[in-house]
Amino acid sequence: MNDKIKEDVHFKKYYSRLRLEATLKSLLFGGVIAFSLTFVTALVTWFLLPAGFWIALGLFIPGTAGLTALFYFVKYRPTTVANARRLDRLGLEERLVTMIEYQNDDSFMAAVQRADAKATLDKVEASDIKMILPRKVLILASVLLVLGLGMTVTNGLSYFGVIPSGMELFKNATAPEDAKYVMAEYKIRNDEHGYLLGEEQQLILKGGDAKIVIAIANDGYTFDGWTDGVKTPARVDKDVTENLEVFAIFSETGDNLMDDDGDGDEPDDLPPGSGEGDDGNDPSSDSPAKYETYNQFIDGETYYRELLELYRDDIIDYLDSYGSEMTPEERAIIEAYIGIV
Repeated sequence: MNDKIKEDVHFKKYYSRLRLEATLKSLLFGGVIAFSLTFVTALVTWFLLPAGFWIALGLFIPGTAGLTALFYFVKYRPTTVANARRLDRLGLEERLVTMIEYQNDDSFMAAVQRADAKATLDKVEASDIKMILPRKVLILASVLLVLGLGMTVTNGLSYFGVIPSGMELFKNATAPEDAKYVMAEYKIRNDEHGYLLGEEQQLILKGGDAKIVIAIANDGYTFDGWTDGVKTPARVDKDVTENLEVFAIFSETGDNLMDDDGDGDEPDDLPPGSGEGDDGNDPSSDSPAKYETYNQFIDGETYYRELLELYRDDIIDYLDSYGSEMTPEERAIIEAYIGIV
């Protein structure tokens, strides 16, 4: 643009308005391309390349900025003639275009024309210039912005392990029906030793949770644990991704370790049997003694009553935490178990 025209304070005001319009147009067209590339890249890499999230993010922000600058300087940057024509549409009847054409003419008529153009321009306010933005492009850019941003966020959540990838979802959706489930089986080796409360065979959606199962020992036996190392009688397996088969282990309580007849076969680690405060062995006390046969020692060392109390406390805590999520049948199983212990 001619330096003299640039210095005109009024024309500078209009020039800024037109420059803003050019910037917005460049942003719209640059955004359409950048948002489209972002969406396609994020979608494809969501299926094929987990690290593609960073590529999509790079296209979304730097890509939009770069394409906006490219459109501005190559196509929409305001020029002297373009500005003059735009202002002439406001009723200046090509006064500015003519002024520019004769800007180097020092004749009297050219000077009069320039003076007339400036006088007429003074009557035009900057707000009279209405910004013209293509509505269809604006709508398209808005839609692509939502799609590109949404797909990039989805790709990012998948990259950081919050949600599955597109390929994982595709495999799950196209997998045979039986491949979507796993079987959890709970068993005992001998029915004489104990029994189970709950569903012994459970078909679970892969990655889901099993229902509660409780191992109960028969008379003369005690629960030792499960074959996979779980020590509590009640178990709820979480996030089951493969078939599960476990056995409840029971053992005899070892009644031969105790002797109520006083024939000299009592355990060697019996505490003194006199007076109060000897762990429940006071003959005058009504409470059951730890070292009596009917209190069912485990391996000759563990007081069965105390162990049962621990089991009972664990189950009550479980009910407090997860009771609201259980079905009536599951609550009935647990409450029955509490009654047993």
